[in-house]
Amino acid sequence: MKKVILCLLVLLVATVTANAAVTGPATDTITATATNWNGTLTLPQFNPDAHKVNPTDTVTLNFVTLTLDSGVSGVIKFENLDSTAATVTGNLAANVTVTGAGTTLMAAPTASKTETIAGYDGNLDFGGTSGRTYTDLSGSDSATTDLTTDAEKAPFIGLGTIDFAVSAIGASNGAGPGNLMLGFNTIADATATVTYNYTSIPVPEPMTMSLLALGGLAVVRRRK
Repeated sequence: MKKVILCLLVLLVATVTANAAVTGPATDTITATATNWNGTLTLPQFNPDAHKVNPTDTVTLNFVTLTLDSGVSGVIKFENLDSTAATVTGNLAANVTVTGAGTTLMAAPTASKTETIAGYDGNLDFGGTSGRTYTDLSGSDSATTDLTTDAEKAPFIGLGTIDFAVSAIGASNGAGPGNLMLGFNTIADATATVTYNYTSIPVPEPMTMSLLALGGLAVVRRRK
């Protein structure tokens, strides 16, 4: 009798074992565009019902991981207008911000070039001995956060989507002698990614529980 009850309890526990899982990642991207732009990134919400095996299962969203990946690319050019050699630095940079669902992420991708060049050669052409032009430069940066509180997770639960406002502001800059000509062509992109970490607990349906009970009664009667 005790062995039968123990076996039934083991079977019942086995049916309600929690299963940890991850869904995603889901992404949306704004492709490389000249800076000082604004846009929208759209990500799917987490639908607990979509992750149920049985209608009676319990699905809990443990935490949300939100990530911003951003890249900068373009051109740096400079001309030393001083009469003597000087060291010049150019930084191709952008400040990218994503805001939505009560969360803000910021990234600052940068690509830099530093070189010592001769005094002005008489030609304002960003070349020769006193000037430089660098093309196909690129850099990247990212930011990520885990949202764990009920208040933080709430906007991410539902059947629809979430819109995030995104902006990319040019922040290219340089340094060098007092007489210096600088030029930049700054392009930036942005990708938002969401990953949902959740736990699913299978809860036996009423029919399953009834069958377990009937099975136990049948075994008990047989042993009598």
